[in-house]
Amino acid sequence: MGRPDVEARVLELMREAGAPVSPNYIAKRLGISWATARSILFKLAIEGKVVAMETLKSWVFMLPEDKGDGEE
Repeated sequence: MGRPDVEARVLELMREAGAPVSPNYIAKRLGISWATARSILFKLAIEGKVVAMETLKSWVFMLPEDKGDGEE
């Protein structure tokens, strides 16, 4: 699985989760290391595809709110 494929799968997993996810959540579901999951999530955050939030223990990542999706 190439990196663009992994990034697409990460975004898919995040949509399915419907809630903020941790690097560990992604790593376990994709069978990749925690460090790899974390680096992919931070790359996606830098690109603006996900939002990173620091918690007391670690980081969690979520999809940005969809603006203009028609839901209220």
